[in-house]
Amino acid sequence: MDKRVTAALSGILIAVVLASGCGTKKSGGEEQPQGGKLKALGMQNGQIQPQGNMKALAYTDEHYNKIREASKAVEMKTVYVPQNGANGDKLDWVEVDSNVMILHYKKMDIIEYQKEVKPTGRVSNEQDVKLLNGDGKWYTIGKRQSLRMKLPEAYVIVSSQKGVPREELERVAESLFPVVPES
Repeated sequence: MDKRVTAALSGILIAVVLASGCGTKKSGGEEQPQGGKLKALGMQNGQIQPQGNMKALAYTDEHYNKIREASKAVEMKTVYVPQNGANGDKLDWVEVDSNVMILHYKKMDIIEYQKEVKPTGRVSNEQDVKLLNGDGKWYTIGKRQSLRMKLPEAYVIVSSQKGVPREELERVAESLFPVVPES
C-alpha cells in the first residue's frame, strides 16, 4: 500500500481514538498518550513513527493543565504538540511570554504564536526545507539553529541548544499534532 495512504489511514484511526479519549489514562501525574485533557483535531499525515534516536513523547495531567492555561493566556485556539522527540526528551515546563507560548522540553523548545513574528537578532544561514506537513525555513541566530514554519492555526518554531540534530528537529516538526484546549 502507498505510504501516504497508510499514513492517512493511521492518522484517521489515531484521531478517532484520541478524540474519543481512549488510551492509557492514569490518575495522578503519570504520563499518558496525547488526547486525555486536550481534544484531538486529527492529523494531517498520520502518526509519525519515531526514527533513529527518537522516541514517542508522553504527557502528564500536569502538562495538559499547563498547556491549557498557557493557550488561554495567549488566546490560542489550537496548540501543536509533538508526538516525537529526541531520546530522553520530555516536556519540562510551559511558559507564556506576551503573545507567545513556549513548550520547554529537556532537549528542545517549541515556540507557538498566532501572528507572524520575525526572528530577532542577526539571522544567518537561512535555508528552505520541505516537510511532510508543510514548508519550513531553517535559520541561525548566534549558535542556535531554529526551524520556523506556518501551520494552519499557528506559527511554530522548533529549536534546540542541546545538540539535537537538524534531521531530528525536522522529524519533531513533522510530528506536531494539532489539539484544542478544552474549557
